[in-house]
Amino acid sequence: MNELTKENPEYMAVLTEVVSCLFRELHHPQLKVDARQITDWFHHISEEQVRQVMQTLEAVDRHNQSTAEGQPQS
Repeated sequence: MNELTKENPEYMAVLTEVVSCLFRELHHPQLKVDARQITDWFHHISEEQVRQVMQTLEAVDRHNQSTAEGQPQS
């Protein structure tokens, strides 16, 4: 794996997407625009929790794809 530093453009692109999602799309009332709070929050996430979320997202994607495939083409 490439070194995960701010000098790595791919790493910074992913970090930018994650932070952007938190600020622009989550709109959670307890999420403040505070780098320390976000960093602390990420430190409390376990690998198992991430794995569960990824499985849920994959299931939703599969469901959406199967639903879209069943739709008549315009």
